[in-house]
Amino acid sequence: MRQKVCMVGLGYVGFPTACVIANAGYSVLGVDINEKIISNIYEGNYMAWEPQLKDLSIKQIDSGNLRLSTKIESSDIYIITVQTPLDRDNKPNIFYVRSAIETIQPHLKNGDLVLIESTCPIGTTETIAKAVRGTYASGICLAYCPERVLPGNIVDELICNSRIVGGVDKESGMQAANFYDSFVRGEVEITDARTAEAVKLIENSYRDINIAYANELSMLADQVNLNIHTLIRLANKHPRVNILQPGPGVGGHCIAIDPYFLASAAPEFSTLILKAREVNIHKTNWVIQKINKQAQENNVKTIACLGMSYKANVSDTRESSAIKIIDSLKKDFNIMAIDPYVNGIVPINDILIEADMIVRLVAHDIFLDIPNHLLEKKIFLDFTGVLPK
Repeated sequence: MRQKVCMVGLGYVGFPTACVIANAGYSVLGVDINEKIISNIYEGNYMAWEPQLKDLSIKQIDSGNLRLSTKIESSDIYIITVQTPLDRDNKPNIFYVRSAIETIQPHLKNGDLVLIESTCPIGTTETIAKAVRGTYASGICLAYCPERVLPGNIVDELICNSRIVGGVDKESGMQAANFYDSFVRGEVEITDARTAEAVKLIENSYRDINIAYANELSMLADQVNLNIHTLIRLANKHPRVNILQPGPGVGGHCIAIDPYFLASAAPEFSTLILKAREVNIHKTNWVIQKINKQAQENNVKTIACLGMSYKANVSDTRESSAIKIIDSLKKDFNIMAIDPYVNGIVPINDILIEADMIVRLVAHDIFLDIPNHLLEKKIFLDFTGVLPK
């Protein structure tokens, strides 16, 4: 008999993962309390920017390998992929993870495997394991396995990327690794749960720190009248230097959030991690000030803002710096927010003619080759870090 998998949470990670697992031959139930998400999936309108996902989901739903519901059913494997936001003080909030665990607990039986993929503070999986095993069957395996996917290429990365599996004990680690080995082509490495939780957090904190350096350099270069692109290009000719390109800040659920999860484990030893967060937040405010200054000095009335998502060529707006910038500018200017992935506005040429100022906030491919005649007699500011031709 095929093993049954219950995917709790059909967000940007949970739904593609459910499709990939169903494609590997499992009987998968995708569960989400948001009925609109389920409706959008059945209508084929969910995560439309992800290559392969629509065809894969239709195939698995039509075959019966993938079913969708708002209710948990008894299964053999449970995967938690619910959101884990920050509270107002930037402290991790794992309410949804705990709620998901409480929802599946009445269905658990000896031999079941519970996997947590949601971003969690260090020690979360161990704490949950004690609660589950102390109340219900002791023969339940629990492990933490962070996702490592890039929006815009999720299906391929779910299959091809390596995975870190952290069991609360040896048996849990082995059971989890065997499961991921059944559909992951990349290396599956076993460790303990706390290490697996920390690995995800330090990966994204590392990226946040490196982006912060590039963003700080861009502000410094502007202050001393140097071309940041030239500086970085020349510096990167050194064989051991690889400075990233600056942007208008940092967005997305992972890089902008995970450093706070890591720092929560030991704030007194997280000075650099938290300072990088400050720099990247400040860069967004700096961009707002820069645009305001140029607009006021040139009597600008209408500003065309190119991009609303948090990164290029996706519709994901979580923690988007572009959205924050646009919302701030709306207070003083007529703003035309243009993003084919978010609000479907294309073509853009006729819209740009009406603008006094054009600001590029996201490097969507469609924005990289704006005809020169549209920029004539207009103020053009680019904060995407795209190297000029």
